[in-house]
Amino acid sequence: MLVARSFGLDMSKPSASSYKDLKTSSWASPAAEALRAKGWMQGSGSAFLPNAPVTQEQMAVVLAKALDLTNSPIENGAAALSDAQLASASVWAQAALKQSAKAGLLEGYTQGIEPGRKVLRGEAASAVLAASNLQLQAIEAVQDGIVKIGGVAYQVSQDLAGLFTAANAPALAGAKVNLTITNGTVTAVRTLDLKSAGTAAAQGQPEFGGNVALNGGGAKISGAVTVSGDFVTLNALEIGGDLTIASSVQHDFSSTGLIVKGTTHVLGGDDHTVVFRAAQLESVVLNKEQVRVELLESSKLKEMFVQKSASLEGDSSVRIPKLMLEPGVGFFNLNAPVIMMQTDGRLSLTLGRFASINNLLVTSILNPMSFITNFGVVRNQISLWNNAPFSTALPSVPVPVTESVYTAPPVVVPPVVTPPVVNPPAEPVDLAGLRQALADAELALEELPVGDLVGQSYPQKSQLEFKEVLIRSQAVLDDADATQSAVNEAASTLVSATQALRDSKNHTQITRALDSATVQYAVYQVGTAPRQISQSTYDTFWNGLADLKVRNPDPAVIDPDTEYLLLNELSKLKLSLEAQIIAWDYEPLQETVAKAQSALIDHEGTLNSREPLQASIQASEDLLKLSQTEPWSIFQKTVNNRLDNLWKATEHHLDKNNKSLSSTVLSDPLSPAPSPETLSYNEETDVLEPLPSSSPAEPQSGTAQQTGSDSETSNESPSDEAAPTEAAE
Repeated sequence: MLVARSFGLDMSKPSASSYKDLKTSSWASPAAEALRAKGWMQGSGSAFLPNAPVTQEQMAVVLAKALDLTNSPIENGAAALSDAQLASASVWAQAALKQSAKAGLLEGYTQGIEPGRKVLRGEAASAVLAASNLQLQAIEAVQDGIVKIGGVAYQVSQDLAGLFTAANAPALAGAKVNLTITNGTVTAVRTLDLKSAGTAAAQGQPEFGGNVALNGGGAKISGAVTVSGDFVTLNALEIGGDLTIASSVQHDFSSTGLIVKGTTHVLGGDDHTVVFRAAQLESVVLNKEQVRVELLESSKLKEMFVQKSASLEGDSSVRIPKLMLEPGVGFFNLNAPVIMMQTDGRLSLTLGRFASINNLLVTSILNPMSFITNFGVVRNQISLWNNAPFSTALPSVPVPVTESVYTAPPVVVPPVVTPPVVNPPAEPVDLAGLRQALADAELALEELPVGDLVGQSYPQKSQLEFKEVLIRSQAVLDDADATQSAVNEAASTLVSATQALRDSKNHTQITRALDSATVQYAVYQVGTAPRQISQSTYDTFWNGLADLKVRNPDPAVIDPDTEYLLLNELSKLKLSLEAQIIAWDYEPLQETVAKAQSALIDHEGTLNSREPLQASIQASEDLLKLSQTEPWSIFQKTVNNRLDNLWKATEHHLDKNNKSLSSTVLSDPLSPAPSPETLSYNEETDVLEPLPSSSPAEPQSGTAQQTGSDSETSNESPSDEAAPTEAAE
């Protein structure tokens, strides 16, 4: 009776009994028939044995069947059964006992686990309650801090109070949940399946204005969450398992502030939108034809797998580390920055103006023009091709096509002498076009040198990419087995690449600088080891670089003022990254510390020189000590600055005419690098320089009354101050 009621079985009075020892008039008959109909309890032969006690192993078998633990095992962290505990169990019950133990159904037995021992009333109630907690139940009503399930209203724990509120009642109506209930209080939500649905936004309403909304208030679901209802908004919820946007979602899904520890499955939605704002995701799988997904407001994820044709949008705050386009995808529209994308190239790929790909991995070598639909417009938005500098065109190989071939039955040939079969000579391959393309390519290489002069030189990146195509084309020419199709393709590709090289001489300074930065800074990876950078630094740089490329759509044409602005921003971006590369070279600083200490011993100097030098030595030693305990916290820029300051202090101490020392020598070695906002790009020197002060500093009182000696000191040239002593020379 306990099990039948707990699992909500139909207990209408049976018309006949299935057991010879249980009449239909018995109070236990409806429950016994309900359990039999489910296949959970069959009795013993034709007898039910209503007065016989239930044993632990019998109870385990019934509950394991009720929860389908064979097909859907549950592990709640409970201890497994030992071999000694299972030794006395019946063979037919051993699997169910193991499953029930893992699900935590055997923890209420006060005298321990003995499979043949009879179950007491309290123990039975405990086991059935534990099983009830594991089954999905429908939410009947929700008030602030209260949820009603199975006709019983339960209080919820404080950390779930944000989920079970009156405001969330419409979204939770009819939802299926799997709860942990302890002493009448809901202490955990293990599974949540949202069934409620909203409506399309009415005219005049904002997008998603008709959605039914659930605000979790930061509550945590320990297991999986499924969104089965259409037009749903899900906010501020932490999900310990998977998040599934079910196939029943035919239109919109919106979210803000989700944290998903498992995999996010997008099985629903359409060419409207599935939106994630400020989300923290792990793996994301897109498996709905023509779905459109948006990642906004600094949403983060580790990887995305695209299994069906889809569209992906992202704002400038988002960067996708890994994007895998699986075989079978017909088309994919990308308008978001991607670090690494992999595809077989057998699809239509369209890049939007905000799209960028740092490294495009293609598992079959295909000409990019064959699958990137707008290649001519977006080719500058791709940095690397198969880990090498991106080439404007790569030679292709024919895509193998599998065809069914009819095999005729064997023909019995009579033993007669037949003349030998002479195959016609193979048609010779025409190499003239490829030879002409190679000759023109060699000529193009000699026309201009590599350099930075617009109109008078080729960019280095363009020349390197061109040489790759040239080498591949020469290999086709040298291949005695090359087909006419392969030769024609190589010639066509080389002609396009040659024209692209000649066009590159007109690439603007900003185009050349962006290409150079893409290759130069690709070596810096995220981590805490030497020569690595933090995730935020990495994201800031590559997002900034992608933005600059978007604002430079034509590689050969740009307004001078705009180019100056972009060059300035690029220099600041590079400076910001270089200032935050984890230090790797301490040896020069260690050597200079030793020289500085010797200088203190060997040369008395003056008070003006000893104190600054001692302070600089101490700051340098502190930095070297910190490098042994927290190496990830020190940037190479900091080490270089400290080295420069220590060298200046040492030279000043050795100067027999020393009088004063700049305060920069005493600066904190861990002080941050100058802010990019305080710097300006110098087009002539190609470096950043401090912005001039808005107004000259006011002279301090007493400046006009300086003595002649002071005036002499202030007028000494830096070269005089830095002159070493004869002994030092």
